Amino acid sequence: MPSQLDASFVTEVVILLTWALTTWYVYFTFRESGHTKAKTIALTLVVLAWSIFAFGAVKYGFDREFFRRLPVRPLSYLFLAAGLGYAFRWALVGKGLSQHMLIGLQVLRVIGLVFVLEHWRGNLPGVFAHPAGWGDLLVGIIALAVLIRYRNQEIPNGAVKLVFFVGITDFVSAFFFGITSSATPFQLFAFDQPNQVLLYPTGMIPLFLVPYAVIFHILSITEMQRSA
Repeated sequence: MPSQLDASFVTEVVILLTWALTTWYVYFTFRESGHTKAKTIALTLVVLAWSIFAFGAVKYGFDREFFRRLPVRPLSYLFLAAGLGYAFRWALVGKGLSQHMLIGLQVLRVIGLVFVLEHWRGNLPGVFAHPAGWGDLLVGIIALAVLIRYRNQEIPNGAVKLVFFVGITDFVSAFFFGITSSATPFQLFAFDQPNQVLLYPTGMIPLFLVPYAVIFHILSITEMQRSA
């Protein structure tokens, strides 16, 4: 069993609930946007497979017993990557997507506050936890404010760009401080407490929930351009 972060019960529950919610969120995003039932179910199943893969990777390790049981392991990885790429391309054609649903996903970014909680518990360095945690909270609040302000009307391009810019800036900041505070050749900070955010359960955020949110950011900008 690979090492795990001595995270609080609150952190683990919040992350696992968000992880479980993502598959359903994809389903409702495409259903509410008027896509066909077959397309909606297919994309939902792809995200479900991705979520299971990510959970296994974080919880058990890429080369642990969980993945040794998979037949033809390298081909399984390639199949999953190809499926995600095709699904993403498929999502960009045909009918549009609801900006309210796309931006609504970013509200879930408030769970990034678990980084701050784990810093207070002595599990994560502050140089990473504070920018990542409070930055996620800011993105979630902005996304929620946009949804409330334009709840009964079309979301203007300016608001879409605001959520996108703040959201991506937060990810860039978290990525920079995450790499430079970890025990890698690029480490610049936290030598007395190297970052272990990739351990379970916090590893579910950078390895699954962050790519998921980035995809929704890209879909949101793509939808804005399509509408224009």
